[in-house]
Amino acid sequence: MKKILLIGLIAFNVMALSVSDIKNKVRPIVEEYLGPDVAMVIWGTKKVSKREQVQLPQIPEITKDTKSTDLFDRKKEINKLSEEDQEGYNYNFVKELIRVTRLVKPDEVEVNRWMNTLDQGASREGIYRAMVLDGYYGRLENYNQNLSKEAFDFSIAFLKKFTGKNIKPESLQGMNIFSVKRIISEYCLDILDIYIQEGRMDDFYSWYAVFSSELAKEEVVWSNKMRKSQNSSAHKKWAMKVPTQYVKSEVVIKIHKILNLLQKRG
Repeated sequence: MKKILLIGLIAFNVMALSVSDIKNKVRPIVEEYLGPDVAMVIWGTKKVSKREQVQLPQIPEITKDTKSTDLFDRKKEINKLSEEDQEGYNYNFVKELIRVTRLVKPDEVEVNRWMNTLDQGASREGIYRAMVLDGYYGRLENYNQNLSKEAFDFSIAFLKKFTGKNIKPESLQGMNIFSVKRIISEYCLDILDIYIQEGRMDDFYSWYAVFSSELAKEEVVWSNKMRKSQNSSAHKKWAMKVPTQYVKSEVVIKIHKILNLLQKRG
């Protein structure tokens, strides 16, 4: 009902606006109440000035004391969704996670097995960690499939910028692409966990926003309009409205998807 009233109000005001005013004045209202993805469907990708762009926060140091905030996430989530919404989103999450980690079409039996684990209280992060540490993924890591040049160059640059890790090129030489995807994802989850542990939630959202807008430059890999957006402010607004577990799951899926593309492309 609220959305219907909002749309009616927007339509009434649009009649008194010029074309340029529609984008400048109506779009922010649509983004706030209906979501940035709806605004993207109507007007396309929003051009953002340098002043509006989110800045990458200081990258914390990953130490041996860094621990997953998996339990914290489940108990202290600020943004919670209804059980009905969660079930649909989780189902799509599990299917996509299987596809990007195992590079196979999701099997309903396996999807239901992981869904049952989620229903019993596991988190999305927990599902991801279990999936890349099981025997199936272990066999993939044993394949003789070294990094392509594009995946290699991306990994070095990405790790330095988003995790603060200055990786020596020779340390990745001969490493399996599946191992690299898992290691980079784990580093990113550690960074996000530190932000949560230290109460730096604005840095948590900002890191994700810059990360997502950076990866969005490879538009060919993304079918979802929100994922294609290079608007860091839009990504930050999205992250601030969903559970932290949804942010983390987007991170691991995006890392696997982008490296899958770069590995295939060579």
